[in-house]
Amino acid sequence: MAKGNTANSIMRDQLIALEKGMQRYQAEHPLKTSARNMSEVEDIALRLQKKRENRIPITFAVRKRFLEKCREIALQQNHKTRIHLDDLLRFRDELREEVQSPRSQVASLFEIFGFPNESEMLLSVLEKGVECVTSEIKHNYFYYQDFSFYYTRIISWWPWLRSPFTKYLLTVLAYYFFTPVFFCWVVDDEKVCPNIPERGPYAGWLTAMYFASATLSTVGYGDVSVIDANLDQPRWHVLMGILYMILSMAVLVTAISAVVSSTGNPLDRLHDWAMDYFVRSVGKEKFLYQLIHRTYMVKFSIIAVEFLALNLIGVLLARIFVRLSEEENQQWTWMTTFYWAVQTTTTIGYGDLDMPFDMRWVQIIFLVFSTYFVGDSLGRLGSLSKEIGAVRRQYAWDRREVSEGLIIDMQAEEHDDKIDQYEFALASLLVIQKVTYDDIKPIMDKFRVLAGNNDYISIEEQALDQSNRANNMDSDSSGDELYALYE
Repeated sequence: MAKGNTANSIMRDQLIALEKGMQRYQAEHPLKTSARNMSEVEDIALRLQKKRENRIPITFAVRKRFLEKCREIALQQNHKTRIHLDDLLRFRDELREEVQSPRSQVASLFEIFGFPNESEMLLSVLEKGVECVTSEIKHNYFYYQDFSFYYTRIISWWPWLRSPFTKYLLTVLAYYFFTPVFFCWVVDDEKVCPNIPERGPYAGWLTAMYFASATLSTVGYGDVSVIDANLDQPRWHVLMGILYMILSMAVLVTAISAVVSSTGNPLDRLHDWAMDYFVRSVGKEKFLYQLIHRTYMVKFSIIAVEFLALNLIGVLLARIFVRLSEEENQQWTWMTTFYWAVQTTTTIGYGDLDMPFDMRWVQIIFLVFSTYFVGDSLGRLGSLSKEIGAVRRQYAWDRREVSEGLIIDMQAEEHDDKIDQYEFALASLLVIQKVTYDDIKPIMDKFRVLAGNNDYISIEEQALDQSNRANNMDSDSSGDELYALYE
């Protein structure tokens, strides 16, 4: 036991020494910049990434007002995508007076419920713009289009539409509310919205919402339907059923899109942790087939956790309502309840179960989450092939050493048997297919436009070129004037 502890202590000391050695190596490496202990490539990447992560959230109306006002000022000064610092300061001061003016009670009430104060939003944008010009830009010009891209991001004016999950829930709830209104009031369908006095005054609405949940989740138990095969249905009635099914699919696609685009939920964090722990952290110690198997294991384990948790909740809820039901011939066993939960979660719906009427309350709630599960599972399975491909490419790239083939693949034509950090970074991104030639081509086309006749971009030369062009253009000019980036 003592020997084991001693060995662990020695290994821990070795790891600490190795980490300190790597830190010292990075600090003393010739690639480090004067400001940070990292290369120029890492410095640029980290700076731009932080800038993107710290963008100011604004509504579409705020961005539109910002761009239109800046463009109006720019055209007055015979410019296109830039305004002078003095004009920016005047714009900011005018807006500051607007923000400081008394607000109506209605506007204050809206802010309490989470609606943004768009004037304050725009003021924060202008304050950041002034800060950028005074601290970063030498020529006192504010390039508002570039600033809008790098420093702002669009959010919804509606507070409850800013989260993909709440957007999904609201979409489903609106669909649930629309269904009883449509079938109970507009169409007055006795099959979807039946009048059952012994079940209470809202039995029709409950049945219609249950029908909506079964349709949206594509389960289709068959106990409630628009058409009765034994009756002669009017054509317009059949048409209403067709249109309703099309609407249901549109709502389902919208809901699943919101689920797939959602990030930051606990399952995503669990997935990232599992991939880091089981795949990425042991990449150099395992064979490729082992990493692929581990990737499959992580992906399907997350889906299994969702599946089991959802079915457990479904079984418990169903057991409660079944026990409370007064219908003696519909008392399910635990196994029957589990069979129903799996059938519902997988959206199969054979229609072979005779469910108690009170179970429809469970169905309405449970099918919302089962639909979410299906969308989340489809999103994870859809990205599986891409993740496997990324694991394969990363595995091969991690094991590549210095060789003549490496030099030939990554060096530019003007260099002789040497690869600098920019060539290595770009070539590596191409090798592991983070970017492709189709991504690089428009970027280099933009570089040629900004650089002009040079092989570099210089803000001094561009500013001089812009001054010469400004003398020959009017406020309505729409030529291809070149503007330097303020970064």
